[in-house]
Amino acid sequence: MPVLQEFSRFAASYNTYNIIQRQVAAGVASKVSRSAARVVDIGCGTGAVHEHLVSPVEAFMAIDFSEEMLSEHPDECGV
Repeated sequence: MPVLQEFSRFAASYNTYNIIQRQVAAGVASKVSRSAARVVDIGCGTGAVHEHLVSPVEAFMAIDFSEEMLSEHPDECGV
């Protein structure tokens, strides 16, 4: 799959260029209420939504089809 290969190839430098995605992630994360127990981030990339969460969540599941992107996602998911 060419898309997977491209995302995987640029995973290490993705945060340098994903400016719009980070802005969208900040908006999405701001909508998570303080009472949210679980968050599932589908297409998580390198973890922009996780980085912008301000309230603690009980569980955070990060899903991406690129293992290289997931390897850049923070391991600590207890915000």
